[in-house]
Amino acid sequence: MTHAAPRRLLTIVAALIVSSSVSTATLAHASLVSSTPADGATVPITDATAVTLTFDDDLDPGKSKFELVDAGGAIVATGAVGSDPRVMSASGLALARGAYQVRWTAVASDGDLTRGIVSFQTIQEGAVSIGPSTASAATPSPAASAGTAPFAGGSPGDVLLPIIAAAVIVAVVAAMVLRRGRAA
Repeated sequence: MTHAAPRRLLTIVAALIVSSSVSTATLAHASLVSSTPADGATVPITDATAVTLTFDDDLDPGKSKFELVDAGGAIVATGAVGSDPRVMSASGLALARGAYQVRWTAVASDGDLTRGIVSFQTIQEGAVSIGPSTASAATPSPAASAGTAPFAGGSPGDVLLPIIAAAVIVAVVAAMVLRRGRAA
């Protein structure tokens, strides 16, 4: 083994480490941790005066938002990032009885985009619920993980593009190392 061989191996290992850290960092999205009302919840209309979404990363307040949509597709409220950079909310709501979706877009402070939907239903005070939940909760429910699934409008390129970029970087570095090795 020549002196150039260990250097080439070190260069390849360094390139792999850099490319894997770049692709890992670009895939780190702000994930929904909890919602109030919880995804799938059925709540009395008197308790449905606010919608709050909490994420595991700081959000870009200029790009992160949600729309509260009723069963007919009408936007009844919008929410935004407030004083806590991990929370989007809308308050002072007076919702009618019915089904609602919170269609959210979260852009992490590093620019990564995540979208999802949280659904809940409101009922009259004292009505009997036949849904998955009878209380508004600020903790994640088993159904809350469904709220992190992309809704229509999500882009496969959000994940695929960084992976392709990392593969191209590795290929270019490997080609440069091999070309130097042949010249030596």
